[in-house]
Amino acid sequence: MSKTAFVILNWNCKDTIFDCLDSVITNTNESNIIVVDNGSVDGSMSVIESKYPMVKTIYNGYNRGFSGGVNPGIKLAMESNYKYVALLNPDATLGNKWLKTLEMVLEKKNDVGIATGQFYNPETKSLDGVGEGFSDWLLPYLYGEGDQTDQHSEPMYRSGGSAGGSLYRIELFKEIGMFDEYFFLYSEDTDVSLRAQHAGWRSYYHPDAKGTHAKNSSSRKVPGVVVEQSIRNRRVLVMKNIPGKMLLRHGYKFFFVEPLFAINQVRKGQPKAAIKGYIKAWMATPYALKARRQIMKSRKITSKEFEKRVITPGPPPIPFIKLLAKVMK
Repeated sequence: MSKTAFVILNWNCKDTIFDCLDSVITNTNESNIIVVDNGSVDGSMSVIESKYPMVKTIYNGYNRGFSGGVNPGIKLAMESNYKYVALLNPDATLGNKWLKTLEMVLEKKNDVGIATGQFYNPETKSLDGVGEGFSDWLLPYLYGEGDQTDQHSEPMYRSGGSAGGSLYRIELFKEIGMFDEYFFLYSEDTDVSLRAQHAGWRSYYHPDAKGTHAKNSSSRKVPGVVVEQSIRNRRVLVMKNIPGKMLLRHGYKFFFVEPLFAINQVRKGQPKAAIKGYIKAWMATPYALKARRQIMKSRKITSKEFEKRVITPGPPPIPFIKLLAKVMK
């Protein structure tokens, strides 16, 4: 039996998911793949069941978002006694050494709970990311996004891994819990990465695990939801996971720039989604604080160690924030 189950979330991804599945099959047997469907109406699931008869399928019946989508797949992998679970976006493809490389990382490094690789964006002809970064503005970002492949040729620890293409220990989910379904879309993987760090697990990047990712092909279908969720979830993420001392040192930058995201989206023609997201961010405070108490109560590393592991100094590579950082100096 393979050590790893693959979980791929489908939502009307007929244009991309078959290339994704074909690439996964170069890494593992078809029977180790779980496709979870979030209420697709494009006929993609009937094609999958016909073309890939050994693939396991789960039907959610409606769009449960990313967290609610992948959690049933992770649960099935757990019940099936897999050691690892790989999460992969349906618009991503893998090189044939991806799984072997990341399984090797988890076998050799007992402190690593999340292993990730290098994803190339064929549209921009540059990197989509090499794991997650977390700036001292308390904002997550895809580390290395827009860079060239040779700029990140060394393996290293990262603050986290994108759930669009990372390998997780099943043991990690047993310890910290599944993806938080309060995050319908966006920041859910950063939340898992930060909770994992609090629990003593680390994330690791290896450049030999290569793949491609056509960025945001699903989320482009629902731009208003993307704006609302990204604004709302940034605040929930910080309130849940950032220790008090770290908030005192860096929180002023986050709370200064946070409203500017909403203003920027109003300028781009998404006023309703931006305002809704900002209001929902404040409404989420009781939930976030309750979750925070549990995380801080059970953490296994100090605030100082957490900051050392997670923070990348400086602003995130977002143009208007980089400009703002220069003005603030």
